[in-house]
Amino acid sequence: MNGTTETLCSVQSISCLGDNYIHVLIHGSNAIVIDPGQSHPVNSFLGDRGLTCTAILLTHHHSDHIGGTIDLSRATGAPVYGPKDRRIRGISENVFENQRIEIAGLQFRILYVPGHSKSHLAFWLPDQRLV
Repeated sequence: MNGTTETLCSVQSISCLGDNYIHVLIHGSNAIVIDPGQSHPVNSFLGDRGLTCTAILLTHHHSDHIGGTIDLSRATGAPVYGPKDRRIRGISENVFENQRIEIAGLQFRILYVPGHSKSHLAFWLPDQRLV
C-alpha cells in the first residue's frame, strides 16, 4: 500500500435474475452498489449487514444491470453515477473518461471501455487495486 493508512475495501456479490450478479463494494459501514439489476436483494443485503448505501455506480445501459436503480436510489437516497446515455434513467451525475470522483472517502477514476456496449464505463480504484 506504499505506506498509506487507507483501509482496504471488500467486494461482495449478490445473485439476481437467476444468472446475474450485483456487486457491492464495502468500505467500513458504507456500501457502493454496482449495477443493481434488482433492488430488493440489495435492500435485504444492506439491512442484514447494517450497511448504508452511499452511491450506486452504473457501467452500462443493459436492463439486467440497471433495473433496480431507481427503486434503490429512492429507498436509500444514494446518488447514481453513470455514463451519459439516454437509455439510462435515474442518473444523478454523469461521469466521463479520466474523470476522478470521490465517494465515501475513496478516489475513483473513470475509464471508458466500449465493447460490451457503446457507452460502457469502468470505475477504477487505483489505491485499492480494484476495477
